[in-house]
Order: sequence, then structure tokens, then C-alpha cells
Amino acid sequence: MGNHNILYEQGNIDVRGKNMSTLRTGILRVSKQIETDINALGWFIPVIKKAKQEKATDICIVENKPVRISILKDYRLIEPIIKPSQYEIDELVEQTLPPDTKDMSFLLYDSANVNNNPNYFEYGFSIKDFGRFRVSHTNSEEGRVISLRKLPYAIPSIEELDRFNFLKGIKNILNFKQMIPSGLILHTGITGSGKSTMIAAEIDYIATKISGNILVFENPIEYRITMRKANVIHYEVNRHINSFLEGMNISLRNNPSVIMVGEVRTREEIQTLFEIANKGHLVFSTLHTNNVMNTIRFLTEVGEDKGSWRHLIAHSLRAIVSQKLMFRNDDYVLIAEVFIPDKVARAKIAEGNYVELENLISSNQLKDNGTVTFKHAFEELVRSNVLSERDRKELFFE
Repeated sequence: MGNHNILYEQGNIDVRGKNMSTLRTGILRVSKQIETDINALGWFIPVIKKAKQEKATDICIVENKPVRISILKDYRLIEPIIKPSQYEIDELVEQTLPPDTKDMSFLLYDSANVNNNPNYFEYGFSIKDFGRFRVSHTNSEEGRVISLRKLPYAIPSIEELDRFNFLKGIKNILNFKQMIPSGLILHTGITGSGKSTMIAAEIDYIATKISGNILVFENPIEYRITMRKANVIHYEVNRHINSFLEGMNISLRNNPSVIMVGEVRTREEIQTLFEIANKGHLVFSTLHTNNVMNTIRFLTEVGEDKGSWRHLIAHSLRAIVSQKLMFRNDDYVLIAEVFIPDKVARAKIAEGNYVELENLISSNQLKDNGTVTFKHAFEELVRSNVLSERDRKELFFE
């Protein structure tokens, strides 16, 4: 079952796969990172090679239909055409499913257990030099369906992701000297806007600075951060914990320095995020909202007692980063809207005075603390000849 190679590390081996030259003789460590052997993947090998060549973000596999790759939402066929059978798809899952979740595949494919069939599950796997893949597996009327999101193999730095310094305010927060800041940093945007990768870059950076516990809760685990100064502990929903809510409750009993929670969806999860941030922890998470003001308005609706809930948001919210990605000139361009509230902005949130808050943000009055609007980010990219006015409609800036 599975054809995984465990990476062995002598002394200090960087999580990004680069030898750090200093080896400690006689000390052998086993990394938490488990890799899939590309040579065991058969029909899938040309697919991932094409995905790498085309800088694709996603791979879509449907039983007995042509495999497609996509750059953001732009799907195209793999050529020559590849139409994997049910057996070939099952075989791919067998080869890539993490060893401690392999029993899920027996449930999925054993007709005798059809009443226990989850029909849907997610997991992640890595292929050296090709990437980290987040897998969503479903059964449909058309048969097996696998959607793979391709992530970088190495965790990029914040500077690599944010080439135009839109996130300078976030970097200022992370460049603390002694005391770890508290509060909630939310990354928002549609699927495929780079939220997971940006948060991984931020967590990886913090892990080089502190020696405490960083707890990461995801479904599935997207990046594994090891061999850092901090003790980074990863939990996956349905493997190690039952839910994000359970993970957040666990976190408070493990003396965390930093907490990262994958995309939250329920009212209770969102409320718990803010309560944890309000207790003095630095918390990261994501939402599927498309800009700063929509995020704040959405958050307001979560609480039942609107007055006290708005005060909690105002006190606990450290920053909102809304992200969009475009593919131009054979590369991905990040367009970011960043909100870092000052005392005046916090007061507007607590009052529910969102008209004045939006005017405060759009008028660029908060730029000195790192607040950036989509409009100003777009104009900067046009001035730099990275984007053109023709891109305005696609980015919904009209």
C-alpha cells in the first residue's frame, strides 16, 4: 500500500530541501515530510510534468475523461489525451494516500462497506521538485473525480510572494523584537488566490524567530514546517482531530505561541477564533470573502449580541489581507488589499459605522500603518507595466 519514501535528515536539513552544509556526524533524524516516489505513479507522470511546465495551479481528473490542467480558472486538456480508468485513479490514490490514512481507501472502494462509504475525502502528498498537492476525492455520476491543487514544493518567502511590497504592514507586525503580538490575522479571497501559501510563508518566518509552540490545524495539511527554531505541531482534521473547533480547544491546553487554523466556516468556529485572539494569542486563519469591507460586514453578522461582538472584533482583529491572483507574462501576480486598523478604525468597527470606515480606508488615510486598497494596488501594478487598464474588469474594480 503506497510507495512513499521517508526523508532522512542528518543534522540540519532545511525543510525546503536544501542542505545547510553543516552535518552532525552520527545524528540521524526522520523528517515528518513523507514523499511519494514519482516513478511509481505510472500514467500520472506526464500529467504532473505538464502541470509543472505550464505552471498550472490545478489538475482535474474524471474517470474515463480527458485529464485537464488549469492556470487559475483557465482549464486546458493534457496532450496527448490521457483518460484514466477507475482502476488507474484508484491506483493513484493508493500510491499517494498518506500511510496513516490508507484505511480510508478500503472504505471507499470496498462495495461491502458501501453504507460506510464517505464518498468524499481530502489529503495531501508531496513529490520532490514538483510540488505539494492537495487532493479532493469524490464519487460522482461520472465516476471517480480527483481535483488536485498544486502548491509550491518549497515554502516561498514573503518577499518572493509579495514582490511589490503590498504586505509591508504585515511584515512590520511579524518583525517583532521580543513580545509576540496578539490578535487575529485573516487572509481572505476565492479558492486559488494564494491564501494557504502566504500564511505558510508567514508561519515559516515566525518559526525562525521564536522557540515556542506553533500549532497548525488544517484539512488537509498543506505545508509541513520542520527544522525551525520553533516547535511546529501539525494537526489534520479527520486524522488527528475531529474538527477545527476541537483543535482550537486543544490549542489552549498546549501553551501556544502562535495558532493557525485553516478555513473556518461555522459561526462557532469564527467566534472561537476571536475569543482565542482576545486571550493574547497570535492567530492566523482564512475566509472566503472577497475584500476587506465585505469581510468586516460578514464578521459582524456572526455575533448575536451585535454591540459586544463588534467590540470583540475591534479589539481582537490585527489585520485582514484580501488576495487576488492573475497570470501575466508567464508568472503569477499577487494583488492584495490589506487592512491594519488603528484606534480610529477600531472605534468605527465597534460603533458599526462602516460608511465612515470605508471612507477612511479608501481615502488612503491608513497607508502609514500598512493599509492598502485593491484600487491602489492595481494602480501601482499598472504604473509598473505589470498589468494594464484592460485587467480592471477582470479584477472587478469597476
